Amino acid sequence: MLLPKIDTLESYRRIYRDAEVWLPAMRAICQRHSLDASRLEFAPPGTHVVFTIGGPYLKLFAPLWPGDFAPERLVLNRLSEGRDLPVPTPRLVAEGEIEGWPYLVMTAVEGVPVCQVWDGMDATDRERVAVRCGELMAALHTVPTEGLEAIAVDWPAFVEGQKHECIDGIGRAGLDKRWTREVRDFFAGLPPLFELGFEPVLLSADVTDEHILVGQRKGRWEVTGYIDFGDAMLGHPDYEFAAPGCCITRGSPRLQRAMLLAYGYTEEHLGADLARRLMAYTLIHKFINVPELLKLLGLPETARLEVIQEGLWAFF
Repeated sequence: MLLPKIDTLESYRRIYRDAEVWLPAMRAICQRHSLDASRLEFAPPGTHVVFTIGGPYLKLFAPLWPGDFAPERLVLNRLSEGRDLPVPTPRLVAEGEIEGWPYLVMTAVEGVPVCQVWDGMDATDRERVAVRCGELMAALHTVPTEGLEAIAVDWPAFVEGQKHECIDGIGRAGLDKRWTREVRDFFAGLPPLFELGFEPVLLSADVTDEHILVGQRKGRWEVTGYIDFGDAMLGHPDYEFAAPGCCITRGSPRLQRAMLLAYGYTEEHLGADLARRLMAYTLIHKFINVPELLKLLGLPETARLEVIQEGLWAFF
């Protein structure tokens, strides 16, 4: 056996950072694809197991998240067809499976996650990152979706399901029942979150400060790449803004405006209606919930939903 048996998230977490656990499988993958195993180097953190080999890197997908492999493989194949984004993304080199664990071999992308250097950036650098995020998402949303049907989503069902999940999550977290009422009333007072017959676009659905890579060029921080399409799906473009709204532009109307304008919204769009819509998509995002938003913004449980919105979407 080259790989451990993983039954629970806790068992995975216990061994995840132990490089020795993964080296036998990684060496076997290198041998299979004529890669230099002597240069293997573990590259945490992340959800899945990633090793670099001096140039390309190997991503081994843990069986706890079986849905992550297909989206990344599909999107990387599509982007490898010459449909470039404004910033470099990995190119697929090889793929396979080892003891039931799927893997991808991808080209490396220059840079470090922006979360590692954000505190050392000045306002101009941060705005440059926000602009590039907007441009990246705009380009991603123009990628042809034919052939990506495997990651299509029943959007009306998804939206309704995520509304219920948001409300249920409040109860599981033990927050005051006021939050349940307030969020339910917020959803009830919204216009539809999608237009009938809208054309779904390719979403990364996880444009975060861990996946945006940056590097210094002539003394300035520049976006050098984007990684990770494991959560990609086809859906409404406004859903895309929730992740960077929480991880990159949070709390800064200047950065929010920079990202939205770079995406293609006009000044006329940047009003209360768009803010409420983006707040709604933030609440129903798969990886975001009300307790985490309160923690993110440093707010007490006694805060109101409108205060969260002001912290995340105050661009107008």
